[in-house]
Amino acid sequence: MPTVRMVRKQLLMQKPKTKHTCKCIHCLEEFQSKKRSTVCDDCAIGATQTFTNETHTYDVRKLWELAPKAQWLRIETLLRNIDQNIWGEDELTPREILERKAGREWDVAMMSDLRYAIIVTPTMMIADGNHRLLKAIALGKTKIRARKFVSYDDMTPAICPDYNEVGNE
Repeated sequence: MPTVRMVRKQLLMQKPKTKHTCKCIHCLEEFQSKKRSTVCDDCAIGATQTFTNETHTYDVRKLWELAPKAQWLRIETLLRNIDQNIWGEDELTPREILERKAGREWDVAMMSDLRYAIIVTPTMMIADGNHRLLKAIALGKTKIRARKFVSYDDMTPAICPDYNEVGNE
């Protein structure tokens, strides 16, 4: 089975049928399984994203490559994530966005695709998929597909080498 890197290289060599070609992991998975002949426009999930915890900054693309198979997790085990300011100091928390049901992050959440799993750390923090969690909660779901790491050691290969200390580029 080709790796994400190999598929991404294939896509780069193709003549795109659309103005902008997305290279996110979700589109690559669909392209690889032949559900799409091209990749979507405007989708940037996991494309240039990082996740930072107390000790390291991780490349989300690499986390997708390393993450274990998806399993169903109860949403109640992930609720602490919606009270954290994850989209910047001036942004609202996911809970505040859920209460307002408006704004850019709300629109992105409602357009997100729940067929794709979220990535969860060993301490139940969401490394990728906060918009999908927000949508699942808004729709009244009780479970969500998740690719959960058992140990931070399994995530080590995804540590961004460009970051000497957390938050410093």
